[in-house]
Amino acid sequence: MLSNVTANYNNSSGIQLNSGMLEDVTTNYNKGAGIVSAGTITKAHAESNGAGSIIGAAVIRDSYALGNVSDGINAATWGVVSNSVSVQNSGHGFNLASGVCYWGLSSAGNTGTAIAGGTPLTGSTASCP
Repeated sequence: MLSNVTANYNNSSGIQLNSGMLEDVTTNYNKGAGIVSAGTITKAHAESNGAGSIIGAAVIRDSYALGNVSDGINAATWGVVSNSVSVQNSGHGFNLASGVCYWGLSSAGNTGTAIAGGTPLTGSTASCP
């Protein structure tokens, strides 16, 4: 697990982790994506990164994307995205694959749609694809 890490002004991605957990991480002004992980991303903050902000494949929660080039939060393949915010990104606020379930998302001022794809979870019983 990586925790309490900051990565700013890199020539590629700020933080990249193939598996495991990221918690309380911050990335700013990286030329590539801010955060890329196939594991769990919790309490991430990505601002003004070049090729996307937060890109994940499992779980993204309690995270914030602001002013990034491309989508704010991108969840590919499958997983869950919850309680996260995406503001003023140059793409969709949230770009979610069809196998991604979500709830508690807030999106404003992004160039693309607020939430593209995914399956919203509502009510007391719900299932993900």
